[in-house]
Amino acid sequence: RVVDAAVLCLTENPRDLSACADELEGLTVITVHPRSPDDPFYNQVVVPVDYRGSVLGAQPAYDGRVFYRFEWRGNAADGLGARHIGPWNCKDMSDVECCDLIQASVPDRDTKGNYIDCWFEESFYKDPFTKKMVKIFYNEASKTVSYPSTEEVEAFQAQEAANNAQLVKDIDTALHMTACPKQLLWAIYTKIRHAVRGNASVQKDPQKIRDALLSQTGTTIDVTQNVYLQTLLPKIVSALSSPLDPTIVSVSSSPLDRSSTSNGNGTIVVVVDENDNIIDVSRRQGSG
Repeated sequence: RVVDAAVLCLTENPRDLSACADELEGLTVITVHPRSPDDPFYNQVVVPVDYRGSVLGAQPAYDGRVFYRFEWRGNAADGLGARHIGPWNCKDMSDVECCDLIQASVPDRDTKGNYIDCWFEESFYKDPFTKKMVKIFYNEASKTVSYPSTEEVEAFQAQEAANNAQLVKDIDTALHMTACPKQLLWAIYTKIRHAVRGNASVQKDPQKIRDALLSQTGTTIDVTQNVYLQTLLPKIVSALSSPLDPTIVSVSSSPLDRSSTSNGNGTIVVVVDENDNIIDVSRRQGSG
């Protein structure tokens, strides 16, 4: 097993990313900063999932448990107040099912007026020596974590593309409805939540759509006159219709406060501390 040259360079230069410019040329670099209760996505629970959206939980246990590391500063007016929340047992659940569980257990807004939210973060197995990241998936039949074949990943991505194309059509139909059943919009929201997982360009938008639906009374919504849905849903369509561009990620932070450089032949993930010193490096091959 051979350690990647870029990984080795960054490991040897933990305080100077620029020292490895030659080794990083043509690669996407994602820098992960420590989370803070005051960062833009503080209210998002990071849910580790496989490439299909099945909940894994953290490596190495992969036990389906999901954690929120901060205190939830609930609004006292709602009667619940500040408290610790989680963990949640999301074993054998999909990404959306886990988020539904989390949001049902934390029904109140916080002192900033925000509901608890979710961010679905794809997990990889990381070789402790080479630092290479490999796709994994949760095998429902054996209840174990396995490695997918290239063919399995490609087949899933093709099906996802077809599903997303249909979702775009469903959204377009809903955008022109004057009496759209709220139940239909909730179904679209659920599909959106899954479809845009990991897409930082629309990171807050699924929750905003949920907020818009929660604010409406009655069983139908005039989507043509709803400013929020008329703004948010086309943005989702744009995201689903375009390949994920790493330059978009560079101007938007994930719950892990990441930034990136240009796309290329693989991805380097750099984890830094509060002083921007590199504390971990890993390499993911390809763009999938």
